Amino acid sequence: MRITICGTVAALLGAGVASAPAGDLSPQAMRDDLRAFVDHLGRTHPQFLRYVSRDEWDLAAAAVEAKLGALSDVGYFIELCRLGRKVHDGHTGVLPTGDVMDVVLGQPLPVAFGLFDEGLFIVAASPDHAALAGARVIAIGGRPAMDVLEEFAALVPADNEFAARANAVRLLGAWAIHEVLGGIDGGALPLAVAGPGGARQTVRLERPARSPPSFRGPDMTGWTRVGPIDGAGAPLRDRQPERPYWFEWLPQPRAVYVRFREVRNDGDEPIGEFAGRLFAFIEANDVQRLLIDVRGNGGGNNYLVQPIVHGVLRSSIDRPGRLFVLTDPLTYSAAVSLCARLERETHALFVGDPTGAGPNHCGDAERFELTGTGLTARISALLWQESDPRDARRWIAPDLPAPMTFHAWRAGGDPAIDAAMAFDSAAGPGLLTGAPIGDWNRPSQADAQAYGRALLRP
Repeated sequence: MRITICGTVAALLGAGVASAPAGDLSPQAMRDDLRAFVDHLGRTHPQFLRYVSRDEWDLAAAAVEAKLGALSDVGYFIELCRLGRKVHDGHTGVLPTGDVMDVVLGQPLPVAFGLFDEGLFIVAASPDHAALAGARVIAIGGRPAMDVLEEFAALVPADNEFAARANAVRLLGAWAIHEVLGGIDGGALPLAVAGPGGARQTVRLERPARSPPSFRGPDMTGWTRVGPIDGAGAPLRDRQPERPYWFEWLPQPRAVYVRFREVRNDGDEPIGEFAGRLFAFIEANDVQRLLIDVRGNGGGNNYLVQPIVHGVLRSSIDRPGRLFVLTDPLTYSAAVSLCARLERETHALFVGDPTGAGPNHCGDAERFELTGTGLTARISALLWQESDPRDARRWIAPDLPAPMTFHAWRAGGDPAIDAAMAFDSAAGPGLLTGAPIGDWNRPSQADAQAYGRALLRP
């Protein structure tokens, strides 16, 4: 059996893991790999003690080691997740593979969740539970839904709480984790929901049948879904999902909308050529507003973002109130590097939700094998410093907050695009300056951490 430790799940000293019979992994193999993981982390990661003291880290690692004789394979996976989460780095953590992946991801719940400004909702449901689609989730396993989400967020490698929550939503569909964390009651997971009219009910989701595990989630063929439609009628953000980047001319407001999903070269048109075509179009058509949408962009190659930055700097669009960058907690890694460079060098205004990492963050993970159990590990090896060395932000806060609501999402709306299109330079004193500000002290960032804490309250 093999487990993969990589950049998408991690943390410890949260809720306890229930004792369970040992599985295929022996306590000695777990112990050897735990010690090797801790050793590699200390030698490889450039800042692994940035957010945790040495004493706290050593106590956390010792607490995991003390539990090894009572842990199942999934329980061991969860404890490694919790330990890694203390580093607060989305590039450093654990994901299940082999037998653990088969158990964790091969037994998905018959519903899919979505997190919105109003709370947690069911956005898709299997045929047997079709009536649940669109319901707001009140409680899971007898506990408030947001409390459960926070517990799952402690298993996700992330630079900040926004990213942890956003990625934990998918992990909520893992039956095996609910089972280990104590959410299963009498062989079923109780789910309290409220329908569109406010009527509440509690349903019991039975243990799902074993299915082929997939990091892309359960097979939703035949499921009832809510939300935007597919195809040409889909919202701008959801069109052409197979392309890493594209742009569209919106003649009525004389705006160009750029969808930038991945920082990688498209084989048909590398980013440099795309940027050249984009900014040539902008200059030829007297564009008054440019929207660069990097929501959901998980990154890629940091070196590929420069043509976008240089294109903005050379263009007529780099003026106060004309350049907007749309972000969310899944804006990450190289996409955050793009945001940080635009923030530092241009008049960009940020719209939507906080990014999934701060301008100065770690990445370029290195792989290594833990020989005790055949685990594969990834740990960040480089610090990407895109801002002032004193900039300790763990996210870029939006100048124009525009969180996605369930009501807007279900109707195919987009509050972030609406906010960018409606922005009036005359009505935005304090946001606009005569020249780019060369550090993080823009008005919207003056209390970015307090702003984020307010948003994170359940």
